[in-house]
Parts: sequence; C-alpha cells; structure tokens
Amino acid sequence: MLDFMEEDRAFLAETHAQIQAFTAQISELEDAIAHLREAQQLALDRLASYKYPVLTLPDEMVCEIFIRFLPPYPDPSPLVGLLSPTTLTHVCRRWREIALATPDLWKAIDLIPPDCLSQISSTRSISPIPLKSRHQTRARTLGSLWIKRSGTHPLSIRAVDLDNPSFPIFSTLLPHRARLEHLTLHLRSGLPLLKLTTDPLPRLRSLNLWFQNGLTRPVVLTDVPLLRAVVLGDVRVPSIVLPWAQLTSLTLRSVYPEHIMRILRQSANLIECTLLFWAAEEPARGDPEPDVVLPRLQTLVVELESEVVVEFFQHLVAPSLRHLEAPDAFFLWGGGTSSSQALHTFIAKSGCKLHKLYITEL
Repeated sequence: MLDFMEEDRAFLAETHAQIQAFTAQISELEDAIAHLREAQQLALDRLASYKYPVLTLPDEMVCEIFIRFLPPYPDPSPLVGLLSPTTLTHVCRRWREIALATPDLWKAIDLIPPDCLSQISSTRSISPIPLKSRHQTRARTLGSLWIKRSGTHPLSIRAVDLDNPSFPIFSTLLPHRARLEHLTLHLRSGLPLLKLTTDPLPRLRSLNLWFQNGLTRPVVLTDVPLLRAVVLGDVRVPSIVLPWAQLTSLTLRSVYPEHIMRILRQSANLIECTLLFWAAEEPARGDPEPDVVLPRLQTLVVELESEVVVEFFQHLVAPSLRHLEAPDAFFLWGGGTSSSQALHTFIAKSGCKLHKLYITEL
C-alpha cells in the first residue's frame, strides 16, 4: 500500500515538473514572438515610409520621360501594345493621371493597322487595303479617344481607307482639321481630301498622299501657309493643285516624267527631292522644254528608267546640289559615254560641288 502511494506521489511530482517546463518554454516562445512582432511592425513601418525613387520625381519630369518613351514627333505611336502610351496608363494610378493629363502623348495617331503598314512599305504603288472589322472598331474608338486626349495640340495623323463607309473615323477627324500639322492618307479616292480642303489648314506642315483609284475631281489645296513637305504617290498631277513654290521637300512616286517636270518648274525653293518616274505616256512633241532650275536643291534622289533618265538630267540645273543618288542608267547616257564624263557634264552645267554620290541599280 505504501509503495503504491509513493509511486503516485512520484508521478504527480514529475507531471508538475513537466507542466512547469512547458510553461517556461511557452513563456520564452511568447516573448520571442512578441519581439518578432515588434521587429515585423518596424519593418512594415519602414516599408510604408519608403518611396520608390521613380515616384519621388516631379510630375513635370515624369511627363518628359513619358514623351521620350514615344517615337519622335510627328511619327505616330501604335494605338495598342507595349509601345503605345496607353501602356503607361496601366502601371499605377499616378502614372495614369499624368499620362491622361499630357496631351503631347496623344497628338500623333496611327490609324493604319500593322499588317497594312507592311503592305504599304513593300510596294511602290497603293493597292487595295481592306480593313478588318475589328481594326475598324478599334481605330474608330481609340482614334476618337486620342483626339480628345490631345486637347488643342497640333495633330499628326496617319490613316488608310478613310473613304470606306464602314470606317466613320473621318467624321470625327473633320472638326479638328484646323489642328492638322502632319497628314498621311492612303485613300481609295480623293473624296476625303476634298472634304478636308473646304476650309483652311493653317497648321499643316507635311502632306503624304496615296490614291488607289486616282482623283475623280481636282483637289485644290492652297490655303496652307506652313506647308513645306509633300509626298505624292499614284497621283495624276493635273488633278491636284498645291503651293509648289513654298515647298522645301518633295517626293513624287509613280508619276509621269512630263508631270514631274511641270511641278519642278514651279518648285524653285526645294532643298530635298526624291523622284520615281513612270514611263512616259507618249513621246514629247513640240518645241524643247526649258531647263528646270532649282537654285536651292541640295539633295536629289532619282529612280528612273533608262529611256527617261537622259531627258531628265539634260534639262536639270541644280547649282547647290551636294548629295546625288541616281541609277546606273544615268551614267550610260549619250550613247555609252563613260560615267566620269557624264558626271562631269552634269556638274559643269549645274556648277555644283557634290559631296556625296550614290549609284544605285534598278
């Protein structure tokens, strides 16, 4: 009996000792947890007070960084994708507010889908470019939104197929035509251009036009006091009237030689000129045409067929020419005259001092 009681007392003493040990361990762990919670709170406080360096920049500096993120104006940004300013609005609330309050981000608008751009850049003349319905919807919605976000700033617009009845973005663009500064249009016909030219375009500086079906009616665009650069492709020159004398840069593609010469005679202030001739519609008749004198021309790029290159250079005088790019056919005029003699003839007639000469093969 006594032995049994001794065993009970020993069991109880051991159990109490275990409980005391567990209690001591729990107390130590609770103290450790308390210290860890304090350390955790200190870390959270430090994190809450930390400012990412980019978020400490003034709004004006962030705005300038955003502008430099885009292609240099007037080149447009894509409406969507990583290179679109729309991406900047998806990073954080502050960036979105800054982007939406910066009209410069939205003033260069590209309404040509990427697949159409590749087709345009790979051909010398315009061909049908049907827009898929999803592209039409996206361009119409985002184009209108960008125009609104651009405020009252000048606009750079690149568009295709504006005269498609199912692509009504043109009706959105018309009220803002006085803001147009740089305009590139690839059109089925000249109807949108006719609508654009009903009023002055006081800010227009550059114009790039391509027509799929030509011009059914003459287009007169003379109330453009700032216009200096023009690109025309697949245009019958008699159908379009521009202030040629005020231009300093001119590109003519897929244009007949007689039309080119007619334009150049009116474009005495050209500094840069690029020409792609089509074969003449018919042989020249009548009295010889006078020389074309371009006293300020410094850069000339010519792509000609061999049978018209002689005629062109024989009637051109460019005393200020510094950079000439011409096809190898140019150096075979005069019944096989050597290239050096042909070049000397042109330089002597013009009195120019070439700095760069590029010979291309058509």
